[in-house]
Amino acid sequence: MAYKNLSVTYGAFWHGIWQPGRIEPNRRLYDYELVWFSSGAGRVIIGDKVYKCLPGSVIIIPPAVVHCTVADTAVERWCIHFDWYGDCPFHADNSGKESYFVYDDQGDSLFVPSLAASAPGFPAADFPYFCRSVPPEVYEYIRTFFQICASDRLSAIGHLMLVLGAVFNAKRTHFESPASVLLKAKSIIDREFSDCTTTAGSVAASCNVSINYLNTLFKRNLGVSTTGYILSRRLEYACTLLSDSSMTVKEISALCGFNDHNYFCRLFKAKKGVTAGEMRKETAV
Repeated sequence: MAYKNLSVTYGAFWHGIWQPGRIEPNRRLYDYELVWFSSGAGRVIIGDKVYKCLPGSVIIIPPAVVHCTVADTAVERWCIHFDWYGDCPFHADNSGKESYFVYDDQGDSLFVPSLAASAPGFPAADFPYFCRSVPPEVYEYIRTFFQICASDRLSAIGHLMLVLGAVFNAKRTHFESPASVLLKAKSIIDREFSDCTTTAGSVAASCNVSINYLNTLFKRNLGVSTTGYILSRRLEYACTLLSDSSMTVKEISALCGFNDHNYFCRLFKAKKGVTAGEMRKETAV
């Protein structure tokens, strides 16, 4: 069976944070809207279904359906309006962001179904299309899209296609959830922090994710960067060795994964408030 060639184009796009408790009025779209939740928790209500969205969730909302979004916590969302063939009738004469949808409290008669974008002519998915969690590269594609969409439309369309491809493939491919990636990375660090070759980059590579994505997981859930967590484990171990070992401070710094003894000394004083030698004397008393 032959399908019409895709010619994906994008319209309005928006990124921002909603405060807890915000409830969007019911509305209908003239095109498709891809929404990625990068932090927080919220719900998208469409028809008789409620889609619970967490960090990493993606939902694609089709035209004409009544829907609304609820922020259960402070939620950060990235929204891209698009159509599949570049032929959405409403786009031709309406370029303003607010024109891409109609709120029901304005009156149902304002929405003109014949001006909505046509559905893709391939059995890729049923809409609304929801993924509880998508691969980490989607984050990079969306961030890049927002960086270039105003200046390089052709490249932006390419990145939007990458986003759509990764989202549609997500349900057919096994990948680790954000929580699994975090626990895996933390386990690697907990085992190997004393190895001087253990870095944020090496841990990210072992988990098959980018450093930026891994840092986001650590900061969001543990309050520190990946490197910050590695250093904290090394300093904790150093404190243990200072109280239980007769080794020199230089020997201890090397055993804890520090190649540079002077850096270890500066970092120890900055984080602990005393020098390593002073702590040894305190614990010996």
